[in-house]
Amino acid sequence: MSVLSTSTLRSNQQELVAHVFRLQGAGAAVLTISEPANAAGVSVGRTSAGIYTLTWTDDPGSFVGATYGFEDTTPANLDDHSCITDNYASKVLTFTVYDGSPAVDDLESTEYLTVVAWFKQTGV
Repeated sequence: MSVLSTSTLRSNQQELVAHVFRLQGAGAAVLTISEPANAAGVSVGRTSAGIYTLTWTDDPGSFVGATYGFEDTTPANLDDHSCITDNYASKVLTFTVYDGSPAVDDLESTEYLTVVAWFKQTGV
């Protein structure tokens, strides 16, 4: 078995850092951070149906953007789902999950959302 070697990210942004989280749905409750297992310094919250937050204890840098990916044990359950960044301010990233209607949608326990939040650390 071969293992991929790590390498430095090449980017047009200096000191760009990716914060990667795999979040497990919980219906009308708060999502669970399933990866990384020890997500010290970051907590997840639920504002209302389909509206979630990631909150950092320490300033991660200047927010550049975020990307999202969905998983489910039955992939068809996620047809036309989307996620948008609502806001980043004061160490809090707010994002909303939509179903295909489109209406806000809580993630169920078989559904996962991977969030990659990008921050620039130069000048922080």
